[in-house]
Amino acid sequence: MNYLLYHKKSYKTGRGLATQLGLKPTSNSRQLVRMKRPPTVRYGNSEHNFGENDTKINHPDVIKVCANSYHFSRWCIEHNFYTPRYQKFDNNNIPEFPFLLRRLNHRAGKDIIIINDATELNKIKRNVLKQRYWVPYIETTFELRVHIIDKQVVRVFKKIKPGALDDGEFIRTVDRGWKYSLRTNLDEKYAQAQQLCINLTEDLGLFFGGIDIAWDIKNRRYVVWEVNSAPGLNSQTIKIYADILRRSI
Repeated sequence: MNYLLYHKKSYKTGRGLATQLGLKPTSNSRQLVRMKRPPTVRYGNSEHNFGENDTKINHPDVIKVCANSYHFSRWCIEHNFYTPRYQKFDNNNIPEFPFLLRRLNHRAGKDIIIINDATELNKIKRNVLKQRYWVPYIETTFELRVHIIDKQVVRVFKKIKPGALDDGEFIRTVDRGWKYSLRTNLDEKYAQAQQLCINLTEDLGLFFGGIDIAWDIKNRRYVVWEVNSAPGLNSQTIKIYADILRRSI
């Protein structure tokens, strides 16, 4: 039996993808260690490195970089990809307002705390500040999630909010009313975004994943928010993932 090792927070998609691929889903890496059986596919789970026998779909070292925002931001900067730099918050060296407070490990942007001024900062408890990193606020006009498998763009979604936007409102998370809308005609649209994401996954060594990027209106370029090695997938996208991954397992 071959296995798909998924992260517990991605169990729905992990199990669904495993079923499509004919793999047995598990989040228990210790079970695989006891059997001396490396996973065939990793879905956001980097536990235990089986060395040269470990899977390249996706390798645990790559997943670890993606999962830690501090390391990922530095990797991007070292490889000339534009991304906000994560820095440990220091109460003696307050960043320029506005800025965001974030955790190193996060999902779906639920950790974001927006700090517009000193009054808002003073409302944050000291123990919270000690655990947070800050990133500069970057004004963007639209955000994309680009799904890539084996250097191929398979789907592009644009984050939208139904109805009119409030004055000064910026792009938020799905929990705050935004949603992902499938884009079509990819041969004609978002060519720069697609190539950027292909280059990123190639340099990173990521076999598949969802890349969140946005258009920085001030600097007129795409900014990379994060790479998801276990992106949430709807039923149609799971099938697309499975159809392509099946060729490599």
